[in-house]
Order: sequence, then C-alpha cells, then structure tokens
Amino acid sequence: MVQGDRTISTNRHSTQGFRPKQLPVGQIKLMGMDVRNWGKNQSALTFYSRLLALPYFVAALWTHTLWDMQSALGLCALGIAWLWLTPRLYKGSGSANSWYVRAHFGQRIWLNRMSVPVPPEVHFRALAMAFAGVVGFGVAIWGATDANIVLAASGVAVAYAGRLGFLDQMAKLYAQMQNAHPVYKNWQRTPDNDNALGITKQVAKS
Repeated sequence: MVQGDRTISTNRHSTQGFRPKQLPVGQIKLMGMDVRNWGKNQSALTFYSRLLALPYFVAALWTHTLWDMQSALGLCALGIAWLWLTPRLYKGSGSANSWYVRAHFGQRIWLNRMSVPVPPEVHFRALAMAFAGVVGFGVAIWGATDANIVLAASGVAVAYAGRLGFLDQMAKLYAQMQNAHPVYKNWQRTPDNDNALGITKQVAKS
C-alpha cells in the first residue's frame, strides 16, 4: 500500500519476516565451533565430555607436583583436543527426550535472543549461573596450579553448581519457547524416509 512518498509493507507478518537471524559466525567461532557443526544436535558423548572436563583439567594441572608444568600442560592440551573433536565426530539424535538435548536447544534459543526475545527472568538467571560457573572454573584452576586442595575443591563445587544451574535454565527455556517460532518447532522433526518403506516392500515381494 502506497501513501504519497511512503511505501507501507502489507507483508510484515510473513514467514520470512519472522525468521530468526543466524547466530553470528564470529560468536560461534568463539565457542570453538563453526556454523555447520553448531547446527548438529549434541551427543551424549559430547555432553558428558564437557561436563567432566573440569575435574580432568584440575587433575592434569595437579600432576605438575609429580612431574613438571610442561607435562601438565601437555595433558591439558590433550583434553582440549578431545573437546574440540567430539562435537565434530559424533552427532546427537533429533529427540529432545534427554535433558541435555533440551538444554542444548535452549542454549541455541538463548544465543538467538536478539532476534527472538526470551523471558527476561530466565535470561538474568542464566547470566548469573554462567558467571558463577566461570568464577568457579577460575578458582579451581588456580587451586590446581598452587596445589591447594581447598581452593581446587571449592572452585569445582561452585563451577558445577553454576554450570548445572545454567543448563537447567536452558532446558526450561526450551520448554517455554519450543513453539515460539517455526524454526524451533522443526528441531525435533525428522523427515519420513519413503525409501525405507519401498525397500521393505521389495524385500517382501522377493
């Protein structure tokens, strides 16, 4: 519809108009991923590898009291390589029946909040949990470097409380917003494979 020199779009509510923008490539790379691998669902191996990464790094750094810091850092490098490889080698299922998959979907929704807003209370709780996790991680690494068991154990406890709290908020966010946009709805859908049905019929006839 045209009024004078101004053109008013009558298609503001089209599907394209509501399509979420893709997460910026730079932000995905900061998370150690690329666009293709970020789109994969998280596998159980990837989830538990990341969940158990902190105790591994603490133990690896602690070995500098037995050997030397170079050997400890080498063990840490192996752990980083494993965390980098798992999401690229193992693809998760499309089902959100598992809590960690719902948390993964929720994290994708949260990172897309500039395009599709999320409930502010969930956003701020997630930020608080993420901050606690980062602080705990830093304290744990500091304790391992100084061979201070109290600092290391306290840091691990705080980091796990923050991380699990963050994941819980992400799972709840997905439960709230899984129908907020068609793209989110499609994450759990898998296409029907007509070829499999055809093969079954051919086998039955032979």
